[in-house]
Amino acid sequence: MVEKLKFVLILLLAITFFIFPAGAENLYSAEEKQMLDLINEERVEQGVSPLQFNSLLNEASSAHSREMIENNYFAHDSYDGTSYWQRLQDFNYQSSTTAENIAMTVPFDVQKAHENLMDSPGHRTNILNPDYNEIGIGIWVGDYTYNGVTYSNTAMFTQDFGWSDSAAADEKEPLSIESCSPQDDFSSDSGSMQEFIVTANRPCNIRWLMDGVEVQEINNEQTCSYTTSKSSPGTYEVKVIADDGVSTDYREWSWTVVVEETDSSYHAYDFNQDCVIDTTEVSKAIDDYYAGKLDVGNISQIIDYWYLGSDGYC
Repeated sequence: MVEKLKFVLILLLAITFFIFPAGAENLYSAEEKQMLDLINEERVEQGVSPLQFNSLLNEASSAHSREMIENNYFAHDSYDGTSYWQRLQDFNYQSSTTAENIAMTVPFDVQKAHENLMDSPGHRTNILNPDYNEIGIGIWVGDYTYNGVTYSNTAMFTQDFGWSDSAAADEKEPLSIESCSPQDDFSSDSGSMQEFIVTANRPCNIRWLMDGVEVQEINNEQTCSYTTSKSSPGTYEVKVIADDGVSTDYREWSWTVVVEETDSSYHAYDFNQDCVIDTTEVSKAIDDYYAGKLDVGNISQIIDYWYLGSDGYC
């Protein structure tokens, strides 16, 4: 019995038929989106266009996963014996070719289900097949009884693949940043406000990073700006990343901040311009040295001026 149970838990079925069908719904929407993202990552890696959700296919796949949980069985056919392709027709999905994958995990695990499907040649072929451009993913979780033993948190996964001429017409070009400002590396005076702007070719998620640290994230926007200022002289690395879940693009700038010296006799770290490098000013210089913004010669001179105290350096 144990061996039979193991077989049922790892069983994955794949069928591909050429038909004229229909179906879809999204109850576990976050997990279904997660599975779609995993599928599209595999397809993009193989140079295949990503799949799009089809609401009719989602309804059909969700209904089948729920039916398998509620009736304690695992098969492509519906509980009443209706074939999977007839089920798609019953949900009004029309296509010249379709395929279906089903999987089961105990406990509920989207990543494991995806890995099991990718490890199976038939399922992998369906997932990477360029003849499909849309999909429905249905997940249902509940108690599943096999040979008198009930397993809680059992997840059924149904993937219904199809082709749509309208989806093919809507296939997106790769995400790209079409314009940006500034266009090149630049410099500015310390304390001045600096605005960075990018425009992508469609709405996406946009993240801004300063010296590798994320400072701002904006979701579902096509044009996005980030404004900041820096009081300390030095060079800062600014990066923006645009991401739509399928492809990414980015831009980078080296931003050099300089101190505008109204009187060249004052040192750049003499912020008070009193010819004295005080403790606050030397501390700032030391911080900048450790941040890589000053070299040994620069910091040595500033420390020498600090030792002069009230006698001053100018």
